[in-house]
Amino acid sequence: MTNPFTPPSARVSGAPPEKGSPYKAVLWGLLVDWGGTLTAGVMLSVLYGAMLASSGMPPEEIEEALRNIPVDSWVSVAGMAVGALCSGLGGYVCARVAKHNEFVLGAVLALLSVSLGLLVGSESYSLLEHLGLSVLSFLAVMFGVRLGAARNAPEGAG
Repeated sequence: MTNPFTPPSARVSGAPPEKGSPYKAVLWGLLVDWGGTLTAGVMLSVLYGAMLASSGMPPEEIEEALRNIPVDSWVSVAGMAVGALCSGLGGYVCARVAKHNEFVLGAVLALLSVSLGLLVGSESYSLLEHLGLSVLSFLAVMFGVRLGAARNAPEGAG
């Protein structure tokens, strides 16, 4: 005989989450991506400038060194890595805010981010470097979107 005081064993799930605004999703994703990337870039530049100053380099040479950071230097590589992390976080935020059509909105975010990168860095990189950074940025955003979409999926969804 079953105990009448036993709670029901059926799984009851809450209502599905409301869909977020696609405009807000893309805007927040872009702000996280570019805001984070620019903030990290400034911090890396300050750190690099301080390191050059502590080595005894004159201010004029520091200014020139900061204007012409080689693409294969640790500062540039660190900047690219942090930028890719910010792009991934931007994609994640976009997906989590949208709660629907995550990959479509993520692709819009990625294209906007890449376009903005091409506009801002038009004279900083060669065509091949632009292509590589654009692919890296696009993939990072879409990876973040993938993580955000997975987090949005209801429990038990494949």
